[in-house]
Amino acid sequence: MRLDPDYASAHYNLAIALAEKGQAQEAIKHYREALRITPEDPSVHTNLGIELYQLGKVNEALAHYTKALEIDSDFENAHIHLGIALAKIGKIPDAVAHYTEALRINPASAEAHNNLGNIYLKQGRLKQAMQQYARAIETNRAYAPAYNNMGVVFFKLGNFDRAIVLFEEAVRLDSDFGDAQNNLANASKAKMDSAAASAVNNKQ
Repeated sequence: MRLDPDYASAHYNLAIALAEKGQAQEAIKHYREALRITPEDPSVHTNLGIELYQLGKVNEALAHYTKALEIDSDFENAHIHLGIALAKIGKIPDAVAHYTEALRINPASAEAHNNLGNIYLKQGRLKQAMQQYARAIETNRAYAPAYNNMGVVFFKLGNFDRAIVLFEEAVRLDSDFGDAQNNLANASKAKMDSAAASAVNNKQ
């Protein structure tokens, strides 16, 4: 019996809708059904990998990202998410290689710039991290994670005023961004504590 490719599209679109609602298990079922019908679709492999990764099934996610790239070596989203998974398991040079490849394919990928910046940030390479976050913002002015992460760099440098501005922008762009909200509170407190300490020192 010949399978109608449109049926695969129905499963794929339903899976996307379920994933957006946070129903990962149901989304996975429909991605798997779409793959049964069209096993050589890199988008399905990548999206299935994303949902598996969210459930902590990193190795299975890695397999699907890798399969997506076997099908299409220039599939940007697979490079990005493979980089995320590789960084998660400590394979940092491999993660950097995939983020770099994603940027070769699409130099305007804010997510790839941001994720590369995150690696530099964890390595303490603040200048390089800042450069990547700045590039992410240049390519997408509405990309909240880059503002938040650049704010973290300024916080680490002790520039609380600049950090606060960036955290506020991240929250403005995404009102549900919990990390940015927490960072904003911490930076505001750090600024007040620093001002109080300076006042005490000036009285001595």
